[in-house]
Amino acid sequence: MTTLTGTVTVVHAEGGAPTSLRFKDDVLEGDRIATGNQALLRVLIGGKAVATVRERTSVTLEGSTSGAAVLLTSGRLAYSVMRERMRPGEVHAIRTPNATVRVRGTIVVVETEPGPVSRVCVARGLVTVAPIGGAEVEIGPQRCVSIERNAVKPGPPRQWQAPPRLGDFDIERDG
Repeated sequence: MTTLTGTVTVVHAEGGAPTSLRFKDDVLEGDRIATGNQALLRVLIGGKAVATVRERTSVTLEGSTSGAAVLLTSGRLAYSVMRERMRPGEVHAIRTPNATVRVRGTIVVVETEPGPVSRVCVARGLVTVAPIGGAEVEIGPQRCVSIERNAVKPGPPRQWQAPPRLGDFDIERDG
């Protein structure tokens, strides 16, 4: 972990009660993390990606056979993958209750809320969005989509004035 502000709790993969996460604590595959009001957590994942977890968000760190994965059960996160550090065929994934976002050399913001409704905004690069039970859609830079009832719905183009810095933007304020 590289940044921690506010209240963040973790339930480690081996179980137990939620405990407060402290700066420089290790977070491992299978850990469930929840952020409180006005909290922010930035985690280095596999030396290749940075996940910025915003306030009132719940995520689980997962592994996959082709890269890293994050399960976003509620809230919002920004995810940046450093393409130059990835192996051929390696892909990172962000899973929400109703979709999977495949990421490679990209900066993307993903948000999910009850319904389930997910929103994806791509700042840089390309992502593939696959709604559960629906067709995959490729989303390019400066584009946003929402996923509702297993369908991808296009949103308005998003023009950032300057290249966003990971963690300094969110969908509500900037998208």
